[in-house]
Amino acid sequence: MIDVLRKYTPSLLSRRSVARQVINVLSRILLCRTAILKGHVYECPQCHSRKNVYNSCVDRHCPQCAGARRADWLAKTSELVLPKVNYFQVIFTLPDRLSGLILGNRRALYDLLFHTAWRSLDEMLRSTGQFQPAAQLVLHT
Repeated sequence: MIDVLRKYTPSLLSRRSVARQVINVLSRILLCRTAILKGHVYECPQCHSRKNVYNSCVDRHCPQCAGARRADWLAKTSELVLPKVNYFQVIFTLPDRLSGLILGNRRALYDLLFHTAWRSLDEMLRSTGQFQPAAQLVLHT
């Protein structure tokens, strides 16, 4: 993935008007685990060989950094799963026309999205009389 980004990002940025946030994310990802972000030198106590290990960008969009965090999250979340309980994933999506509005009012609009999504699910599932709903809400941007 990083090779694809290194190959095509310069041409993308030269040909299009790209949001500042996207440029920042791409910049961090392209610098991830490079000497520019500095790092640590590890030395083997037996053979004394040295290995440079560069720091990661820790950006949530980075394919190199997100994998370990995703695995940790899945492991912790799987401990919450109860036997003989059906789980369903429901996705609420906002129109891209609202992107500018959301970027300027993130906290208020994300709170509104979560409140509205939960209220909608809760009312609909309770109305059937067959479910006692519960939810784990996660924001994916």
